[in-house]
Amino acid sequence: MFRRRARVQAAGSRQDEAPAAVRAQARPQRIMGVKRYNHPIVGRITLTYHTLALAEGPEQTLYVYTTEPGSPSAEGLRLLAKWIEEGNIPPVR
Repeated sequence: MFRRRARVQAAGSRQDEAPAAVRAQARPQRIMGVKRYNHPIVGRITLTYHTLALAEGPEQTLYVYTTEPGSPSAEGLRLLAKWIEEGNIPPVR
């Protein structure tokens, strides 16, 4: 009788965990999209992002941001990187 009760209690605890796992998976996750920033020096920057969940753990996520090659956003980021590298950041307009 004691073993049966222990098995029933163990099965009940697994059932309690299942809805939480299902709820965690059911949460909508945005895996790609567009972010727009209005930078005070270079102006509007539009970035496309992709979200990659890492296999090492659900709490680890890698975000990759890109710009359209040759776009004003790409040029703005290139200028910012150059100014930072040179230590010559212009004043905010």
